Amino acid sequence: MYIRLRSGKPFGFAGLYNPWTSPEGKRICTCAIITTASNELLARVHDRMPAIIPKDKQDLWLNPGEFAPDILSGLLQPYPLEKMEMHEVSSKVNFSKYDYPDAIKPVFRENSV
Repeated sequence: MYIRLRSGKPFGFAGLYNPWTSPEGKRICTCAIITTASNELLARVHDRMPAIIPKDKQDLWLNPGEFAPDILSGLLQPYPLEKMEMHEVSSKVNFSKYDYPDAIKPVFRENSV
């Protein structure tokens, strides 16, 4: 599936980053994308989706020490489905060596999402 904003503009996921030191003394950087319940569009393919932070709220997310936790947790909502679109794409996207623009062209099948 190819999923994007209808506007075609880039977007940011809510995530966490944490550097830590292993018991052996090795510094390791870890990160995770935060998920939330799917909106109605993405629910057709999965019950969870990455939490997308709206452009006008990204400063809130990127400076969490300055804001109350309840404000930040309020950002972790399903993104409005009317602002998103998706379509099925070729199975060529499953091959890392296939790096061509046609990999995201719509594939239409009977009963496609």
